[in-house]
Amino acid sequence: MTEHYFGQLDLPLSAEGIIQCDNLQAFFKEMPLDKIYSSSLKRCLHTTEILLGDRKKTVVVEEGFKEINMGVWEGLPFHIIKELYPDEYEKRGQKIETYKPIGGESFDQLKQRVLPILHNIIRESNVNPGLIVTHAGVIRVILGEILGLSINEMFKWSVPFAGIIELDRIKANKWVCNMSGCLCK
Repeated sequence: MTEHYFGQLDLPLSAEGIIQCDNLQAFFKEMPLDKIYSSSLKRCLHTTEILLGDRKKTVVVEEGFKEINMGVWEGLPFHIIKELYPDEYEKRGQKIETYKPIGGESFDQLKQRVLPILHNIIRESNVNPGLIVTHAGVIRVILGEILGLSINEMFKWSVPFAGIIELDRIKANKWVCNMSGCLCK
């Protein structure tokens, strides 16, 4: 499959995505989830629905957990972006944290959108696990914040579709991270 920037395009969950989520459902079946948060995009809402199965849980829909806005690049394959916007594509690679595609947002702007929500969730969290269903860009921002890594460093990590990242706070500012299906490049 050709790689695309989907960003905030509100696409449905693909057939492959549905199968991946069905395979993950058992992982969450017996987990006593305290709160569930989801991006407002269809693909995350459908993922959340599949993961919860027949459990009746309230899902907090967070607009701020939408994927990074890629502006005019949304929906385009990487090779087309490189062809149509070669200078901009190169600039983004050089300054990933601050570069903003035309009509889009930078990772710094994404951080400003995501981190207040994350800090609020952490403040309000109970003993039981919570669940956040979101996108790769948002996940990189969250992991970067919790692990003390820059966005540049977080791009050394592969964040697969339908991956599970478990975060356990063991002290006020100390976390343990278990990343099922995520690879460091």
